Amino acid sequence: MQVIFFAAEADAHAAEATSGGLPQLDPTFFASQIFWIIIVILALHWWLSRNILPKIGGVLEQRGDSIANDLDEAARLQDRARQTAAALEASLDNARAKARSTLADTRRNAELEAQAELQAAEAAANQKIGQAQARLSQQRAAAMAEIQAIAADLARDMAERVSGGSFSAEDAQRSVGSILEGTKA
Repeated sequence: MQVIFFAAEADAHAAEATSGGLPQLDPTFFASQIFWIIIVILALHWWLSRNILPKIGGVLEQRGDSIANDLDEAARLQDRARQTAAALEASLDNARAKARSTLADTRRNAELEAQAELQAAEAAANQKIGQAQARLSQQRAAAMAEIQAIAADLARDMAERVSGGSFSAEDAQRSVGSILEGTKA
């Protein structure tokens, strides 16, 4: 019995070796395998095109719209930033021009005030100089009158001592006055 079993087993191995091994690789089954592969691929394609691909397409379209909207928003914000920068630059230019104008006006006003103060100071100084000259003229006139009086007294005393006669004070005054006027000329 063991011999038969071994023989049957050897026949089974021999049949297996001659049959080509795996049934997928057996050319007699190729037609049915190709048929079922085509059916599965078409079913998979139909299911993907009805369920999965529209969802993926929707997501891609949504992402594209989102990106386009973001780019549009970025362009709008960039334009707004440029406009704001231009407005800021214009405002700065206006502020600089106003500052220059205010500075020029302030400088002009300060110069006018300084000039007015200088003129007032010059006028005050000229007035003081005039007053001082008037006082000086008065003092000179008083000094000359005193010198003339002293000179007249001295001339009268000298004339009286030299001649031994007497002279009046008015004659001495006239004589000294004519001598001093001749010296001035």
